[in-house]
Amino acid sequence: MQSLMGRPSLKMIQEVETRWNSTFDMLQRLYEQREPVAAALANLNSDTAPLTSLEYDIIQQSLTLLQPFKLATTEMSEEQRVSASKLIPLYRMLQHKLAQKKGNATQESTVQLGSHLQEGLHSRCGGYETFRALALATLLDPRFKNVAFGNPAKALGAEKHITLECASLMRSNTTPEPQMSTSGPSSTPVETQDSLWEHFDNRIRETQMIHNPTADATVEVKKYLSDAFLPRTHDPLTYWKERAVIFPHLYVLAKKYLCMPATSVPCERIFSKAGEIICKKK
Repeated sequence: MQSLMGRPSLKMIQEVETRWNSTFDMLQRLYEQREPVAAALANLNSDTAPLTSLEYDIIQQSLTLLQPFKLATTEMSEEQRVSASKLIPLYRMLQHKLAQKKGNATQESTVQLGSHLQEGLHSRCGGYETFRALALATLLDPRFKNVAFGNPAKALGAEKHITLECASLMRSNTTPEPQMSTSGPSSTPVETQDSLWEHFDNRIRETQMIHNPTADATVEVKKYLSDAFLPRTHDPLTYWKERAVIFPHLYVLAKKYLCMPATSVPCERIFSKAGEIICKKK
């Protein structure tokens, strides 16, 4: 029937539980080939009845709801290295798109599908922003920073956590300054005991001795957050490599948190390659 209609010969797709997008691919292929499928079923001696126009309308609206998940899965799987910093913004974008498309649904079953998808998305991904490692990874990604958070309180909490970690890193890297010897020659004139500037000189010495890592960490974090956003298609690791001198402590934390993979796809690719190399024939 495809050949008679001048279309390319394509097989139907069956959904598979272990393939994330197989349901979408199955419905999409069926909807695209609905005319050859209906013609083939009409010429077959089978009890399988062709789908009605209402059912195809439900399929079309279901594809609209499932398409954002297809795009998200493809984006997470096709890149060589996807950082976990992408999970929170992707979750928020899926929420927004799903609510938008569900509002345009007209069929009752499609609206019900949208509700189930929203519930499943929330139950699986609703706690992403409260997961400290993911929140800090998102904040340290110059493409997203604190704008990717749906809850401003969670973004503020992540900012506080990163400031504390930055301050702790500063304390561990601080070495005590050598004490100035009071004996020996001095280039400054010797002041009398009742010097007029004694109080002022003491305050200068106290100011120079005070080192507040928390204040320094706050300044570094605020300066980073006020820096220009990196375009979404650029590599965040290149950004941090170029700014390692400007944000030295945040650079260390960025290497710590941005190395987390978002999915197990890279690991599964390695297992697949190993299976092709190490086998009974090789």
